[in-house]
Amino acid sequence: MDYPDAAMHRTADLTALADHMSNSAHESYRLLRGPLWQALRTLGFTGGDVLVQGDGAPTMLNLPDAPERAIDFITARLTNRENAANASDAPGLKGGFGDYDLVIATMPWLDVQLRGIGRHELRTDLHVAKTLAAIKLTKPGGLVAILANHSLMDRAPTEARAAIGREASFLGAIRFPAGVLRAQAGTDDIVDLILLSKPASGVPDGSVRFTKSVQVTVDRFITTINQYFDDHPEHMLGSICPEVQIWNTSDFTIQGADRGAMLTEYRQALLGIVGHAIVAGIVPRPAELDPATKPPGGWVISGARRYLPDALRDASSGGRFLDTHPEPPASPAPPPPPVDL
Repeated sequence: MDYPDAAMHRTADLTALADHMSNSAHESYRLLRGPLWQALRTLGFTGGDVLVQGDGAPTMLNLPDAPERAIDFITARLTNRENAANASDAPGLKGGFGDYDLVIATMPWLDVQLRGIGRHELRTDLHVAKTLAAIKLTKPGGLVAILANHSLMDRAPTEARAAIGREASFLGAIRFPAGVLRAQAGTDDIVDLILLSKPASGVPDGSVRFTKSVQVTVDRFITTINQYFDDHPEHMLGSICPEVQIWNTSDFTIQGADRGAMLTEYRQALLGIVGHAIVAGIVPRPAELDPATKPPGGWVISGARRYLPDALRDASSGGRFLDTHPEPPASPAPPPPPVDL
């Protein structure tokens, strides 16, 4: 059996990246948006300056008639509808450290199954750098929500996640089934939602473990997942299954139930994360503990514009990784061991 060489890896990656760019995940982001904003409100977001970056940004902000862009950066001011009459003018071009009350970041190519090892590693490094940039742009007491490829939690170096933990309190994470954003092959990798808070003062709370990865056995297949999901399997919205590939690697995937059941599990997982953060004192205790409670009348966006802060621009320097990080020459590899499915 002939195994794919570097050229085939690159061709597969180009195809998957093109599919990612040409297929909107608008409906998926729309379904994920409501429960996320309800949870953010219960975690302490009461309005202010918001930065939403990456794929799905207009949908996550519920901007009317805004076109979707695979790479996007929107800064906005959100006000409770009750206080809309006193809302300030459109936000300025904020982009300095500590300028935002909330940052929501969808990481580049988060659902693409990259076959080239070098490009896969560079994407992970990019997600780490952009996560740290998002935290730095958040003011003390603010919140950060990250949508990233599962490699950030599972495969990034331990020190990379430790660096994130030194800047923000890790509140929890939710692992979605493969294909939650786009269902076609090549853009159906596993996506995580990661919730963080920037401490108002002092040292970030490190009580929720997420720095280390652990090895687990799934149907006689040994793989690596983040310790958090080993501790909280209920936050993986599906069953972990082995995935034997033709790409010289064996990996795992998450197989979920129908979308309605997934959304119910998603809301329950958010409720668990929010409840723990409040009870543990990681975030201030709000008057209402139910994240399903919507702000009266909803939010009003008093101003929104596209703007890329320097911190995120600097963290995106590895964007053209298909050309700048070609795969090394292929070496013969033994076939993967048999797996009982």
